[in-house]
Amino acid sequence: PDDALALNFRVSDTGIGIALADQNQLFEPFMQVSQGADGMGGTGLGLTISRQFVAMLGGDITVESQLGQGTQFAFTVPVQVADGLAQTATPPTARVTGLAPGQPSYRILVVDDDKTHRYLLTQLLQSVGFEVRDAEDGQQAIALWQSWRPQLVWLDMRMPVLSGYEAAQYIRAQESAPAPAGNLTPTKIIALTANAFEDDRAQALDIGCDDFVRKPFQLRHLLTKLAEHLRVQYTYGPEVEAPTTPLAEVDAIAALRRLPALQLIGLHQATLQLDSEHMTRLIAALPSDQAPLAALLTRQLTDYAFDALHTLFQQAQQG
Repeated sequence: PDDALALNFRVSDTGIGIALADQNQLFEPFMQVSQGADGMGGTGLGLTISRQFVAMLGGDITVESQLGQGTQFAFTVPVQVADGLAQTATPPTARVTGLAPGQPSYRILVVDDDKTHRYLLTQLLQSVGFEVRDAEDGQQAIALWQSWRPQLVWLDMRMPVLSGYEAAQYIRAQESAPAPAGNLTPTKIIALTANAFEDDRAQALDIGCDDFVRKPFQLRHLLTKLAEHLRVQYTYGPEVEAPTTPLAEVDAIAALRRLPALQLIGLHQATLQLDSEHMTRLIAALPSDQAPLAALLTRQLTDYAFDALHTLFQQAQQG
């Protein structure tokens, strides 16, 4: 849109730098890096939290560093010009409930070799109202792209058989080929990767991807990207109100194990079915002494973090 802007931020230092081998895990909590002369050894939680905040704003954070030459962190967040907007902006806590009426049918292809990630993303997008198909590698993705012609592809970049990089290159080559094979309406391709480095972003964009999203992601971030690239419009509902008492994940597992077995199974089943309304009712039915657990589950539900909820319930049932 004409009023859309991107704010770019860069923070640089002239410190000892970070080894390439350490950069791959830099955003993990309390990651231990190779110690330099000043004894700096751990990252704590600062970078992990920073990445989460940037993701909540719809952006991504990257790092560039060389030993002895310092480090540069960068992130970009999408914004809109406030002056002159006619409509009232949707509150940032509003929850997407579906697609607004009067829009075309949107075909979305999800490509990921991780079965759980692929299933969850497919189910989440279908629950909003998109037509979704999935593929587990680049070869399957190309076959579906040729037969189904999706408007947008979520493409994991590192997969067996045929990587996302190779699949994206093939699609772009076919789109630009002479008729009758070519002259196709370009498919939007958004790269999905667990890496947060500028080189990965640059490589994905260089081969023809339209955008780049880092894992792990939140559904609202993906929905924002879909609106940005396909001009999708949504309907919204009130956000789930969460209690404020925090609870650590390890304590949550213990709390879940104290629930009746049928109640725990019901929560897990609602998660697998992506049934947020039923989940809300089940959370509300938790006893009052489980308020911290209800707070954590509600926060996860608010963020559409069904994959995290699935893992949590799975671990609780394995105890």
